Amino acid sequence: MSKIYKNESKILLIGNLGQLGSEIEKILLLQNYKYIAINRNQIDLSNFDTLQNFLNKYAFSLIINCAAFTNVDLAEKENDLAYKINSELPKLLALYCKRNKTMLIHFSTDFIFNGLKKTPYTEYDQTNPLNTYGHSKLIGEQNIINLFNNYLILRVSSVFGNSHNNFIYKVIKKLQTEKEFKIVDDQISSPTPSNFISFIINNIIKKINLKKKFTGIYHAVPRGYISKYDLAIQVKKLMKIKKKKLVNQKLIAIKSSELNFIAHRPLYSVLSSNLLENQLQIKFEDWSFYGNVKIMEILDANF
Repeated sequence: MSKIYKNESKILLIGNLGQLGSEIEKILLLQNYKYIAINRNQIDLSNFDTLQNFLNKYAFSLIINCAAFTNVDLAEKENDLAYKINSELPKLLALYCKRNKTMLIHFSTDFIFNGLKKTPYTEYDQTNPLNTYGHSKLIGEQNIINLFNNYLILRVSSVFGNSHNNFIYKVIKKLQTEKEFKIVDDQISSPTPSNFISFIINNIIKKINLKKKFTGIYHAVPRGYISKYDLAIQVKKLMKIKKKKLVNQKLIAIKSSELNFIAHRPLYSVLSSNLLENQLQIKFEDWSFYGNVKIMEILDANF
């Protein structure tokens, strides 16, 4: 963590080692934004006294919070920590932002919905999470909303980036080590590549810098949707194009009910980003436009 004194830094990026944070940091560097980044290796984000002491040393105009407890099944077992990071941390940040007239950008999830809808969820649909992860993220949203109004909550879905802890990486590993494996075909979502998020954040910061009012809850996903099974097929096609090692000969489609997940998951969690498109005056591309680039990047970097 670099030593930056009060008023020298404009942006605080929390969680720059994760999939979202690492991608957003690339944009901050590329655009020469004045910022400071912190992560769990530097500050224990569950130790609020330490975090509060750190925040009190600086005056930020914008905080981008990428920190989250995202292991859906583990959240059922470690629910205290899940709620602390996903619910209470956003509250602490919102309090700081309210006191210092700072804007907060916070990421939420499609898992705040129950998946019973058959058309893409909008920002106006009723929330009803099925698991601890989704509920803790929803409480995090509410904690921000109840404290002040200078925030942007961006709901994302099935995020993947340059990390070993995402669906794409796990599929690639299985395709290279198992001759066949089972994968659900009834979980449908809007995959959100991390490079899409950095593209969005860059446009949002530009808008903020132009002093244009931009607050509220927005769904931040590309267009289109796909099942986990079909997404695995797409990964396999790209591996063949890149001439990467392939052992798998067969992907077997199964239903979620056949797996012993600890946490229940929404079967349909497709999000509509029409509201964000209108706000940014940008028509988003299909998820594959951004996703294929990111999958190729993952393949080149790790396999």
